[in-house]
Amino acid sequence: MLQPLPAYRGTDPYVFVSYSHADEAAVFQQIRWLQDHGVNVFYDEGISPGSEWSDALAQAIEGCAHFVYFVTPNSVASDHCRRELNFALSERRPLLAVYLQETDVPAGIRLSLDNRQAILRHKMTHDAYQRALLTALSAQATRSAAPARTPVPSRFGRPMVWAGVVAIAALAVALGVFTTRDSTPSDQETDDPTDSGKQRVAVLTLRNLTGDPGLSWLADGMSEQLRQQIGMWGHIEVLPSAFVRDWSIGDVPADVVYVVDGFIRGQADDLTVALDLIEVSSGAKLWTETAQGRDTDPYALQHHLATNIARFFGESITDWLAPSRPEAYASYLKLSNIGFYGDLDEQFYLLERTLELDPDWAFGWAQLAFAQSRLVPVTRDPIWLERARQSLARARSLAGDDLTDYFDSAIKLLVEGDVDGAEGRARRSVATGFGLSYAQIMVSSGLYAEAESYLRRAVETDPYQPGYWEWLAAARGNLGDIPGTIAAAEGNARLFPPETLVMASPLRWALPAGGRLDDARALLQRVQVAIERARPGSQYRNTLQWLSLLPLQFELAMAEADPATASAAAQRLADDRMHTLAGVFFLRLNDPRAEEQLELAAAEPQFERFAWFHSAMHLGPALRDHPLIRNLEDAMGFSRLWRLELCKRAATLPPESHITCDPTKYEVSSSRH
Repeated sequence: MLQPLPAYRGTDPYVFVSYSHADEAAVFQQIRWLQDHGVNVFYDEGISPGSEWSDALAQAIEGCAHFVYFVTPNSVASDHCRRELNFALSERRPLLAVYLQETDVPAGIRLSLDNRQAILRHKMTHDAYQRALLTALSAQATRSAAPARTPVPSRFGRPMVWAGVVAIAALAVALGVFTTRDSTPSDQETDDPTDSGKQRVAVLTLRNLTGDPGLSWLADGMSEQLRQQIGMWGHIEVLPSAFVRDWSIGDVPADVVYVVDGFIRGQADDLTVALDLIEVSSGAKLWTETAQGRDTDPYALQHHLATNIARFFGESITDWLAPSRPEAYASYLKLSNIGFYGDLDEQFYLLERTLELDPDWAFGWAQLAFAQSRLVPVTRDPIWLERARQSLARARSLAGDDLTDYFDSAIKLLVEGDVDGAEGRARRSVATGFGLSYAQIMVSSGLYAEAESYLRRAVETDPYQPGYWEWLAAARGNLGDIPGTIAAAEGNARLFPPETLVMASPLRWALPAGGRLDDARALLQRVQVAIERARPGSQYRNTLQWLSLLPLQFELAMAEADPATASAAAQRLADDRMHTLAGVFFLRLNDPRAEEQLELAAAEPQFERFAWFHSAMHLGPALRDHPLIRNLEDAMGFSRLWRLELCKRAATLPPESHITCDPTKYEVSSSRH
């Protein structure tokens, strides 16, 4: 039998091991392995079965950093083990139960172990067990300390998923611009997203067992944050919340490797959050963890759980872009909980409120700048651009250019018309391996085929990023690819709850144009219901009407040969000063009002270029070279000469960017300008 080293008796942190002497052979093997891996272990070397329980053991339990209880039929029947366990619980020692074999645990011990961290050795592979054991014990070094406040990351790249973008996501969706993290497609194209080589993880929504529906924001918000945090690790692929929103354990498909399941219970000032990590193939519970705290400081709860699950996967929480101050993080979780379901004005308020509570939250300032810039075309008030610039400057002062490049590029492109500056910002992100920003510039500037090629590879490589799908639909729509547009829009829609309308913008053209009139009418009805439910005068209601309802009504009327209804929809857009869409629709109708509307749009491009790439989908090839359209593109900064220049610049990008362009393709059209 492998003998362990003598029990540790120094002053450094150590683990107390409770076991039955009848299991000595198996337990000594575990103790020696821990000692060989640098863990200080105190264990009972001298007390034989039947002897009195000593003060020395009590003192050792009082001073331990972690109490490890090896669970077997022998240990649950041992009075010594039960006394050690009860004393460890009374002293509030962190407890880890390691089940060495299938054990029928008595009710009293089962109650004591309820919601305690546990490892089921008998259901795990050898490597998985050892990794889980070391992870659980190494976590103890920081368990009693206040959670470290994670600094803003030094570069802005892969983590730009939805770690807080939810506040403005629905606003961006309603306006037809949907952003996500930048990433670069891999060299290997595949139609099967399961071939990515990543471990697929499903984080189920935490069950709210508090009895207080008012704490649903905490359960939902913490679940979404766990998805974002785990999704930052390159070898992990996390299913979107829309996929798992109503799942239970039994609903998880076989291609998922791990499931994170859990609940919150207790009262607002005394909450317990529990998580289990389950291996789907075996059903084994590989890891459990609990955290206690208050709803006023959910950051501490989140950080504790996320840090420990990170250790299990051999990772760390280093790129967490959330606010760290307790009240601010609570506001942030409420913001995440609203997601795509609440009023956009309320989301905007919560974003500002979170920044009031944590004015050093750099990513929040960048998000606020993004949201404020989107209000420029909606309100037609340039004050929002000035405020966006101020917010972006604040973000840059806190975190530097790496964090703000993406947002700065988008604002320059879609509001200011500084295409040269936008390309410079996007090129810098491509140099660090991220290409979505550049693809967005290409779509807006008319390089649709080149952007489509990049975005198609992107969704094949990373099928759970909505920004790829949204911009792919826009690129295909402008190419006149009706089936491809519908496929991309529906690929995007599946990433969100059914009640959201993220696919409305490209489908408003593609469904009627593709002859799917029943589907178009059903979408129109959903938009109408959403408008009726929206608060009168809210930005959400207005944008749904301008960019979903009226375009759908127009395209349906055109498909049904009803020019009067189509003209009425175009006129309503004109009345609301949505000049670009109104002008495009009047041009389609060969109506002389087109000239007035498109000239008005060209006179105020800062209010019009934002949604140009979506408006252009409605043109069709015959009208692309119309003089009024050429004039509008020039005013917006998307001239033929710029298109050629952008193509030349794209041609110089490194091969690993997967963005290519042949300038000769655009030299003829630009020379005619």
